[in-house]
Amino acid sequence: MTKIGSYDYPDMHVSEAISIVKIIYENRVNTASGLSTRLGHRSQKSGAFLMKLASLRRYGLIKSGVGGIELTALGDSIAKPKSKQEELNSLKELVNAVPLFIDIKNKLSGKQPRDDFWIVLHEVTKADKKDAEEQAEKIKKLYIDAIKYLFSTTEQLSFSSDVGGKNMMQEEIMPEQNILEIKSGALYMRLPRDLEAIEQAEIHLNAHKKALQEKLKKK
Repeated sequence: MTKIGSYDYPDMHVSEAISIVKIIYENRVNTASGLSTRLGHRSQKSGAFLMKLASLRRYGLIKSGVGGIELTALGDSIAKPKSKQEELNSLKELVNAVPLFIDIKNKLSGKQPRDDFWIVLHEVTKADKKDAEEQAEKIKKLYIDAIKYLFSTTEQLSFSSDVGGKNMMQEEIMPEQNILEIKSGALYMRLPRDLEAIEQAEIHLNAHKKALQEKLKKK
């Protein structure tokens, strides 16, 4: 986790956290070593993997310790929601677990962050201007990814297999011209038209691909 002012926040996008939780659930992963292997890390002690564990805990999705890794009630409801309404409520609870995201949303009145986002960040966190400037771009990307889940409706949910958050962001958050839409047979993806979003989609798809390959090997 990282801090700015008196706020701490996860180093992981909400979309990636959701993807990892589903991997844990679908593959019955209960150890750090097992999860690190699933996610393609060389060791459970690698800095990148430990950062992911810390972020999952910060979002309230896992409990971890000497006994291994276990999904929380919130993690379970996100991995396998019993209804669209449960999914909606769980996703909102997930984002609300990070006060920084909510306070930024209130400051912006739900509007999309602009180039002067560091000023908003400085005003919200009361952090030094230098810290706000240095962390602005990173937090902006985390915020844009997270906040779309607060503007979901039961009709717009990703309930089946929506990579990237299909229809989950209101027009004021992400204008249509900034959306990349991919359709191919049964595949439908809708995500922000930027390199970060595409790279995140690749991470999620590769993770699910690896999990499915492992299942096929066991058959």
